[in-house]
Amino acid sequence: MYLIPNGSAGNAGTASIAGSESISGWAITAGSTFGVTTSGDLYTTSIKATGGKIGGFTIDGDSIFAGDKNPSSTPAWGDVRLSSTVTFTREIGGESQEKLRFAIGPGFGVTAGG
Repeated sequence: MYLIPNGSAGNAGTASIAGSESISGWAITAGSTFGVTTSGDLYTTSIKATGGKIGGFTIDGDSIFAGDKNPSSTPAWGDVRLSSTVTFTREIGGESQEKLRFAIGPGFGVTAGG
């Protein structure tokens, strides 16, 4: 791992990390799979998150969602839910839809079968 001391201008060399173009100014690099530039951009080949928030979306053990995940509430148009491991039920177009994997608000959903 290469770490730039606080206040330094960054790595004088260039490197291509995790499929990025060749960039000069890395703050942290770890081989060819992980790097953070001095401007704060993150490059990696894989991220595993079991909880937290990214850009207004909440991540939990089985979903990434914005808005209300509660299946008994009426979804608003800003609600988005994506699940890769479990299905869920939501009211869509006034009818209860089961085995959903992806839904946006009260008007759109995709079942596990597509």
